Amino acid sequence: MLRDPIPKRRDGVLKVFVGMQQGSGRCPLALLERLKFLLEIVAGLFLTKQLFLQLGQIIAVTLVLARIPLYSGLQGPQLS
Repeated sequence: MLRDPIPKRRDGVLKVFVGMQQGSGRCPLALLERLKFLLEIVAGLFLTKQLFLQLGQIIAVTLVLARIPLYSGLQGPQLS
């Protein structure tokens, strides 16, 4: 028994191609809502990644700046 190469019960973008191959001629609203939801998830993950990277940079700079006053007095000879 030959299997269909494109699974019809799978969520995501594959479902869009299955709908296009069936030749319905129109895109159902539920399919558009699912695409919108997937795009929002991808955009949310990208923005979350960017925010975490920026937050990490802020923390790193803060830690570096916090150490400068601590070590600047200890470096070099002490003049009294």
